[in-house]
Amino acid sequence: MVLWTIMPSELIFQEQNTMEQSPVYEEVDLEGKKVIVERCSPNQSKIVRIISTCPEDYMLEELQPGTMLTYKPTYEKSIT
Repeated sequence: MVLWTIMPSELIFQEQNTMEQSPVYEEVDLEGKKVIVERCSPNQSKIVRIISTCPEDYMLEELQPGTMLTYKPTYEKSIT
């Protein structure tokens, strides 16, 4: 078989690295403001995008893309 292309052979015949995984994106609600985050570890995520129609949300420093979020477990007391 002959493959005629202008693409470099490294791109065509690249090996699939099992260690590389595609990023996991989630939509998160932070105090009423929606953002898209990329999961970095089980307890950390990085803000990738702000989803808002309010221009003031884009000025908030804590919502800027690249900001790291740390999740802390919350415990609720169950009444039985």
